[in-house]
Amino acid sequence: MKFKTGALLLSISIFSLLFSGCKSMKDNARFAKCEFKISGINRLSIGGVEMLNKKTIRDFTTNEGLKLAYQVKQRKLITDLTLRLQVRNPNNEPAQLRGVHYVLVIDGKEIINTELSSTVSVAARGASSFTLNSRFDLIKAAENTGYDTLLKLALGLSEGKNQPVNFDLYFRPKVYINDKKVKYKDFIKLSPVFQANSFK
Repeated sequence: MKFKTGALLLSISIFSLLFSGCKSMKDNARFAKCEFKISGINRLSIGGVEMLNKKTIRDFTTNEGLKLAYQVKQRKLITDLTLRLQVRNPNNEPAQLRGVHYVLVIDGKEIINTELSSTVSVAARGASSFTLNSRFDLIKAAENTGYDTLLKLALGLSEGKNQPVNFDLYFRPKVYINDKKVKYKDFIKLSPVFQANSFK
């Protein structure tokens, strides 16, 4: 009888562990379905000149124009682009985004492939914003596609009205729930179009 009782308790314990493990996997799977989206551009600096508030050529100072012209002549135009993203957490428990590996492609050209290690907390059934910072040489990025692409990128990103710019953002987030890492096998892909100073 003791043997049967012990076996019964052992079976119940194993069943409980399996059930809790399945529940944990289910929670992780739900978090893996979090919604990510690009919500805006926080900063765009081309050759050290801030571009987001530039609407026409008259918005550039003489010094800014000379600065850009000199750098184009030197065939080097360092660009700093900061994208703002939003993550939504559908779980009943808070989560943390502890970094992301991302690849940014603009108009079919890979601009950057790197990792970011900052931490972002996401409330249960809530949303948080975070940023991805990219630095690249705009002239080098346009080498294989021609300088019409350089002009399109510069005008499209700064003005955004008549120059739609296609983005492809591939990223694999490092997400934790209760200090347990949620595994992402594949990169998440976001492909918005930037036009009229907003993403569509």
